[in-house]
Amino acid sequence: MGFFRRNHVLAYPYTYDQGVYESPGVLTYGKHEVGAWLLQHKKTYTYAQDGGRLLGMGHRFGDTERVSRDAVITPLIDRGYTIPRVIGLASMQSYEPSSYDADAVRAFEWLAGVLVAVLRREHEDTLALKELTAAEPLLEPAGSSFTDLVVEMSDRLDKIRVSITRLQTALAEGHDITSDVDELATLCTRVQQETFAVLTRPQDEALEAQSLLTQREQEIADLICRRMGNQQIADALSISVTTVKTHVYNIMQKLDVAQRSEIITRLRPLGYDSA
Repeated sequence: MGFFRRNHVLAYPYTYDQGVYESPGVLTYGKHEVGAWLLQHKKTYTYAQDGGRLLGMGHRFGDTERVSRDAVITPLIDRGYTIPRVIGLASMQSYEPSSYDADAVRAFEWLAGVLVAVLRREHEDTLALKELTAAEPLLEPAGSSFTDLVVEMSDRLDKIRVSITRLQTALAEGHDITSDVDELATLCTRVQQETFAVLTRPQDEALEAQSLLTQREQEIADLICRRMGNQQIADALSISVTTVKTHVYNIMQKLDVAQRSEIITRLRPLGYDSA
């Protein structure tokens, strides 16, 4: 599973090869690779479409000495906008040919849709909690500031430090630490996943800024973040350029920015890509 960022970057927090977890990371994809194809076509890519030609042009995961013989890669599409937006991708690949039939493809597409729905619901819940905390100052603020992120990461690393200290003590006392080592390995994997999730979480300021806008303003702001001009936005939404300009002015006023480019900075603080 991966999420698109600006400048042709894909962040992938979860990757498994034959049941073995692989470290999260980021990669850059080219304009002729699967990532770019998904952004353009907004539909599922399968190995059968071109015999894996497009798949073979991209980054390899898992055992790089082996080649995938079947694949299903489906876009994660957020349909909560007038123009659906691809926010990421989900991929399953096999070293064996003809592993995925039409039912498997449909099931995987359904799973991707559920994942996007969960992410959107989480986003809406965050906004709702912020409204609640604004009305009730005694509650802890919702979301994560930069300080919160640092604290969360520190807590996770501290868990590992404590576990290592316990292992050192047990080893010095001559105890069998096999099970403890296995537990530490599991803890490191979980902490790595959680830390990656923390670092790629949208900043609160962006969520708060978006909540200030009406639905139509959010749609236009989203298109601005895709570097679309006023005429392009007007064509996409079937409205006049004058109406677009009015909305852009209102958006800038609500976000308290002086330039159009600052809208992107406010709403895409972590470089989330759009398509």
